[in-house]
Amino acid sequence: RNVSATAHGAGYGINVVGAGSGCAIVNNTLVTQGYGIAVGPGSTFNVSNNLVVNSKYYGLYTPNTASYTDHYRHNMVFSSFAGSQAVLTTSGWNTNLNNQLTVDPLIEDDDWQELAFPRWWDGAVWQESLAVNTGLASAPSIPTVDITGKPRVIGANPDIGAFEFDPTANREPRADAVTTPVLVPWNEPVTLNGSLATDPDGTIQT
Repeated sequence: RNVSATAHGAGYGINVVGAGSGCAIVNNTLVTQGYGIAVGPGSTFNVSNNLVVNSKYYGLYTPNTASYTDHYRHNMVFSSFAGSQAVLTTSGWNTNLNNQLTVDPLIEDDDWQELAFPRWWDGAVWQESLAVNTGLASAPSIPTVDITGKPRVIGANPDIGAFEFDPTANREPRADAVTTPVLVPWNEPVTLNGSLATDPDGTIQT
């Protein structure tokens, strides 16, 4: 259960080669790598419940030969990079794809990739994200807790990604100072409008 970010689509989020049959990659959140999760050749991998966002080339990538079968179960892969692909699928390569989601996961703080490293709260998703309660409870080697130590399963099913959404916890207010980003010249006045700011649970915590 890791959270990883790399600025501007470089490198790998997770890259594993020849780790032994049955290697499991479970409940990670990976943002803005060149390749989100790359596995093989030389083994059989179980890749489950991972949240892979804005990979420049491929979210899930495997050069395994047909003698191995890699299992991809209940992952969410989404990218805004032009020409990127969720999963590499090439004739002759043997993969088992099950219940992959390719929609925007609605990450709460989506500015952290510009920092080239995540802060402890980055990678969590909003309540309406389709990553909530859509993971696979029977995923091989699924952890018992999330990255913050909360139980791995709080709702009907585990969430996809490193964080488990807790509907009873205080949630971040949603606030945007402007509705459309603008460039402001030096020393020019600017008006900030927070009228659309909301608090999802109506609780202000100080």
